[in-house]
Amino acid sequence: MAILKWLLIATLAVVGVLLLFNGLGTPLPFIASKALGTAGVPLGVVCIGASIAIAYLWKNEPGERDGSAQPPQ
Repeated sequence: MAILKWLLIATLAVVGVLLLFNGLGTPLPFIASKALGTAGVPLGVVCIGASIAIAYLWKNEPGERDGSAQPPQ
């Protein structure tokens, strides 16, 4: 499950950055989409925020977030 978590975080972050670049008018040769226009800016912020929230809130193992995990006995 950890690989799924980090793939989702990385994908959302990259998509968010690309949407921000496209929405702010930066020419990206491999993304020639004018369909979003300036709507890419709020969508990019939402994608980056979602990746941060997933990274902070998604727990894979007990105690991962609060540091109370105990070693196996």
